[in-house]
Amino acid sequence: MLWVAKFAGQARGLARFAGQDRLVHIFIALIFIAQCSLVACTPAITLVDHPNSCFNGQYDDIRFAGLRLSDVKKRFLAYPDGSAHNVSLPYASWSSARIVAEIIYILLEEVMGYSVVSLSGVAINTGVSMAYLAGCVDIEKCVKINNANPTIHLSVETWTMGIATLQGLPYAYRPLLANVYDYKTVDQVFVWQSTVERGKKDKVFLDFYGYYNAGSYNPEQYFDSLDKLLALTPIGNIETCTNLDQGTYGNLRYKADYIKFTGNNQLDCYRDMVWFSPACRRRSNTSQCVPVMVQYEYHVMLQLSFFLDFPVALVKFRDGSSAFDQVYYDVVRGGNFVFGWFKPDDNLLATDNVPVRVRMPDPNGYEQAQGKYATGLVDMNPRNYMWRYLPSVDKHVSFLASKLDFFDQDVQEFMAQSNVLKTSGMPSREAMFQVACNWLKGNEQTWFPWIPSICPEGFYGDSTLLSCLSCPAGWFCPGGTANATICPVGFFCPENSTQAIQCPNKKITSMYGASSSHGCDTCPSNFVLMGNECEHISIFIVVVLIPFILLAVLLLMYFRKFQGRLQVQEDKDLIEMISDLRKRLHIQLKDGYALSTERLGMRMARSQLKVIAKRSMEAAARLSIFQDDFDEHFFDSFCMCLLQRGSEADVGDSEQYHNLCDWLLEQCRILLLHSNHTQDLERRLEQVGSTVPHWDSLLSSCMQRVLGWFMTGEQRNKLLQMRLEKIRNLSKEERYLFFKTKVTNIKLWKDDITLFRRLQLLAQQLMADLVKSCEQRFNEMVNKEHGAVLVVYAPHIPGVQSDVEGRRSWQDYSSTFMEQNRHVTLSMERQDTVGAVRYGEREKSDARTDWEQMVKEGALECLDEEIFVVQLNTRSRILNDGFHRAVMDVLLSHCTGLDALTSSSSRETRPVEETVVHELRCIFREGPGNVKVHLARVKSVSRMREKLREYAPPNPKGTWPLCCNILDPVRLCLVCQGPSHMVQVAEWFEASSSSGPLTLCRVKNKFAWAEVEDGYRDLKLHLIYRGEGNLQIIGEIQIQDSQLYSLHTQMHRLYSIKRAYSIHYYLNSVFR
Repeated sequence: MLWVAKFAGQARGLARFAGQDRLVHIFIALIFIAQCSLVACTPAITLVDHPNSCFNGQYDDIRFAGLRLSDVKKRFLAYPDGSAHNVSLPYASWSSARIVAEIIYILLEEVMGYSVVSLSGVAINTGVSMAYLAGCVDIEKCVKINNANPTIHLSVETWTMGIATLQGLPYAYRPLLANVYDYKTVDQVFVWQSTVERGKKDKVFLDFYGYYNAGSYNPEQYFDSLDKLLALTPIGNIETCTNLDQGTYGNLRYKADYIKFTGNNQLDCYRDMVWFSPACRRRSNTSQCVPVMVQYEYHVMLQLSFFLDFPVALVKFRDGSSAFDQVYYDVVRGGNFVFGWFKPDDNLLATDNVPVRVRMPDPNGYEQAQGKYATGLVDMNPRNYMWRYLPSVDKHVSFLASKLDFFDQDVQEFMAQSNVLKTSGMPSREAMFQVACNWLKGNEQTWFPWIPSICPEGFYGDSTLLSCLSCPAGWFCPGGTANATICPVGFFCPENSTQAIQCPNKKITSMYGASSSHGCDTCPSNFVLMGNECEHISIFIVVVLIPFILLAVLLLMYFRKFQGRLQVQEDKDLIEMISDLRKRLHIQLKDGYALSTERLGMRMARSQLKVIAKRSMEAAARLSIFQDDFDEHFFDSFCMCLLQRGSEADVGDSEQYHNLCDWLLEQCRILLLHSNHTQDLERRLEQVGSTVPHWDSLLSSCMQRVLGWFMTGEQRNKLLQMRLEKIRNLSKEERYLFFKTKVTNIKLWKDDITLFRRLQLLAQQLMADLVKSCEQRFNEMVNKEHGAVLVVYAPHIPGVQSDVEGRRSWQDYSSTFMEQNRHVTLSMERQDTVGAVRYGEREKSDARTDWEQMVKEGALECLDEEIFVVQLNTRSRILNDGFHRAVMDVLLSHCTGLDALTSSSSRETRPVEETVVHELRCIFREGPGNVKVHLARVKSVSRMREKLREYAPPNPKGTWPLCCNILDPVRLCLVCQGPSHMVQVAEWFEASSSSGPLTLCRVKNKFAWAEVEDGYRDLKLHLIYRGEGNLQIIGEIQIQDSQLYSLHTQMHRLYSIKRAYSIHYYLNSVFR
């Protein structure tokens, strides 16, 4: 059953719960839904018909040439399951939302070429849109959720009720905020302009709340009587006090709140329809009270009349349908009363008289969050939300949703035009569409930037969707919203291809991404290449193969003694490794495995064996000896062969598969070893099992008898020596590069998460060995001259305390994380103290509300700080170069020359970050010495998000916003030769704090710690940098020992593996 027909009105009636306790929000919403169910209000949702078009079907402009489609072809949302869906929009019950919906409809349908439907009905309103966006199936309670296929994909104009509904949804299903509009919505009480003018003649200003005070003024003389109000109103259109107390129509008076905050319990009603305020009751005749009529915010008017001493007679009108609304506005126009109204709205613009807002005391958000209304309601900016998975399903539609925006002037123009058109007799829906179309035609320069790049054929959109790129060779680009697709096997794709071209002469390609017909160099199975065309193997057998076999056997027997001389040494090594690997993994003939090129005995049928393609087996052998031409795609095929033995076992349960995993991890261990010592490598190779390779698995028993080949003990030793020599010739950087670019791309890591966890354990073991090396180097440094100075180095920094106990629990985090006066003294500067992260009362209020919801759901986690992360990242990119220059200036003042060693932008050469490395010749007390300066790029947004989890409780820095604890958004590393140089470099920056743009604010000396968790020690300086425009940020300088830096580089590589959630996450971190 859908939400009730009058929920559009109740959305604003319950809107003020947005700032209150969420348990109360949900309880009230459930009462409303239950009452609605009792009166059987189950309106249907219908499709809005759009018989007309704004741009004659498609927008015709050369700038949008890539958007044009045929009249019958439309774009759809492509769900992950492959199904196509229309873009669904809500068509709400009030004019401003309808006009905005029509604008979105025209842009999607006629400009971007999408198939769009608009859903109408009184059940579609700001509150229900959130439930539909979340995928709620049972709209009443939203217990059953189908988040993969929501009813609508975008909200249009979400007010406070929609935001309150959003807060009540499960955290994991909440829609995403697309944007916040730049116009205000108003929900207050109004009077007619003519009434205000009458009062001004007597110097009574009825547009200000103070002139309604019963103790000083008699405002009732300017308004019609209560009797006239009741005479104009049909009795069925008044919501009685009993109805309100029982929540019959979803509205409540909140009597308990009124009594709690006012201390007054006079809540009885005249004829169960009219409530007289205390100021009204004090008068001798209630006819001397001001009639006030409202549809929404009844409970607000109750409290306001008490606190502001208004002598009012309050009447609540029914809401929730166009019929009730029409009666309400007829009564407003027919008399002179104080009435409730919301803007933007066009219902009262057709009269000669103008509604004037009664100015109330400035809103007190804190009081209203507690349910106390002694001040006016706050004006708010409506918001636009989208389906949680829309950015991943269709980034073009989500791009438009995030860019869409309007201003007060736009909305006022909407309402004025709508009023004129509806007054002229035009039906409401046509009027809304016409207003939207007129605005689009007259404001093209405004909405042009809202449209993402939808590209013509042969092009694809860049990552920002702001431009189209030419399709590269080896890929084909259908255009539109489609991404570039790699050319499949059997096809080739020249540059700017719109579709893949099939290979000629029955040929196929050997791999994906062929860019020309020259890549068509392979024949499919059961075909062979004869001349320049692939022919069926039967023709080949008769014409070529049989004669060739006879000749080959004779030649093979004749030249077998010279075979070793004729064969390339690399091919020999490869064959030997294949034999060795097959024996180790138990994939020989006797184990039920055969190579695709392997000849079988007379009694052996190929259908009874698991066949391994030759190239797949060769790929495994090349991995064993770390050859550069190792192809991970063929190795993936090799792994698939070992995953399952037919129907005899489940995937991954075969003995061969377990052997493969063990062998692959041993290969990784060899590649990740920090040492190049032969003893370590020999020990690991012996564990891998480089044992005696045999030719038995390569030749059938018949051929063995004919040729009589076998491997001697000398050949076995040669195989082991060959592997050792191959690895000795690889530096640790080359081995790591092979691991990063080749081994990690193996698909097995993604398919078997357990295998990746074993790799992480391996990395942890290797890190433990490096920790010992780090401690050994630390002990050497301590025993050196000036080593003790480094250990005790801790300069005094005024205004900063060194050891302060921080918060240790989630309870402390929840109670004080956003307070202005924190209960702890921070041990260092934070980014908010220098203005790199900025927030105000609104952000605090939103954060508190989100926290209380997570506490209620029992899912304690860090709050979303994306806006602060973006602030800090933006400030970092602005000041990064200036920070580097300021550090270099300090260093150059103590140096004799600058020699740029490296200017690296290649991720192939750096395991962690792109850096520029300079080497300085500096003057130390002992004499000249070298200092390497590694200028790191700005800390990425993704890495900042990871740091937030590290700073969460029980971390002592668990103070909201956690983002402010990130003190290294701009950073660099100084690599020195020994402890004395390290201390002197630190002293240079300490001395420069008194002048210049850098001020030392914190020193973190890990050499002074008794123990370190990861074994790595360095000296970190945190400095406040003041850049141009008085912008400030805290940056970090790492001062490191050259030997420890080398160990740290390897530890960081292993740590990248250890901390990764998956191989995909690891690859993103090392190649970002």
